[in-house]
Amino acid sequence: FEYVPYEQALDLVIIPFEIRNDGVIKVAVADPSDPDRILRIKELVARPIEIYVGERSEIISSIQKHYPLSKQLPSLVSMVRGGKEIV
Repeated sequence: FEYVPYEQALDLVIIPFEIRNDGVIKVAVADPSDPDRILRIKELVARPIEIYVGERSEIISSIQKHYPLSKQLPSLVSMVRGGKEIV
């Protein structure tokens, strides 16, 4: 999860699920046909990746289930009071 932060995982609808012995990161992606998304993933991970296709709802569910709560908190804690965002 250190290669794909929680917010980017949700934004790109991707989840890393394995690092091979040769350093390649296996990533499940909801829409592998979007070249801009694949480029963003490669730039984000900054390592070789192997793309797998997953269903959008299953990837989102996996992100919420498997990312440690400590990685999710910065995204979940913000509140709006009096028109100002408080974190």
